[in-house]
Amino acid sequence: MKIPWKQLGKGGVLTFFALFLCITLVLPALVGCGPKPTTSGGASSSGPEGAREPFPDFSFPDSTGKSVGNANFKGKVVLINFWATWCKLCLLEIPHLKDLRDKFKGKPFEMVGIALDQGGWKDMNPFIKDLNMDYVILLGDKSFTAKKLGGLAGFPLVYIVDKKGNIYNKYIGYQEAFIGKMEKDIETLVAEK
Repeated sequence: MKIPWKQLGKGGVLTFFALFLCITLVLPALVGCGPKPTTSGGASSSGPEGAREPFPDFSFPDSTGKSVGNANFKGKVVLINFWATWCKLCLLEIPHLKDLRDKFKGKPFEMVGIALDQGGWKDMNPFIKDLNMDYVILLGDKSFTAKKLGGLAGFPLVYIVDKKGNIYNKYIGYQEAFIGKMEKDIETLVAEK
């Protein structure tokens, strides 16, 4: 399609470019790093304790090379956040997750970030420093998400896991409303015996 620039005039050209920028820059930011944000449904979602599915066993290295896995969090409610440095919505969500973590300090609660960056710690460290990610950060493995979680439906991906290691809820994508829901999930699980 050929656009007759002279016929558009100065105002028309500016309008065209503004529309073009909205479509190419703003729309992808709104869509995010995956499909429409959702919470999970079914038996693994906020069901009674007996109906919850176990979160798969994992063991990933932290920045020192030490392996950290499920066993490190026994008896605690865990928020597991799968993220990547290239995911803009992940980077928007992280400060809110840190606020959640701060609300539950002193409670049986832990937050774990599992990064799925191919560049490893070299790519992740600047983001960890800039975002002051002072919680457990692990370098994940995409084969784990594919084999044990059935793949990733989108980023960011948050699992809320109960004290027994079972999935209580999961959140795909990012919406500010999810933070309040996650807080309620954590409150419920922290109160469970």
